[in-house]
Amino acid sequence: MMTNTDTAEIRNKSLAALLTLISCLIFCLGCTASDRQSSNLGKSYKLGFSSQIINHDAPYDRSPVDTLPGDIANQIYHKKYISSLTEKKKDKDSASQELGDMD
Repeated sequence: MMTNTDTAEIRNKSLAALLTLISCLIFCLGCTASDRQSSNLGKSYKLGFSSQIINHDAPYDRSPVDTLPGDIANQIYHKKYISSLTEKKKDKDSASQELGDMD
């Protein structure tokens, strides 16, 4: 004779088995979706990535790299980067004069 706990236990096991079967079925059907995908899937990503490359033959070119002479590179560094990264001191008498320059 079956009790209520035995019936509930069988029902829970059946429900778990059914949910497992449905999950496996959904998983298997999801893996077969490749027939419905277009053949150019990911093409825009690859084109966007390859369009950023300036010289496609660079990995195969074994000639030395063209560089800037040291004195020119130093001048560019000081004129362009150092001057833009350092704050120039301004002598102001009051905060109102400093705020007046914001116009």
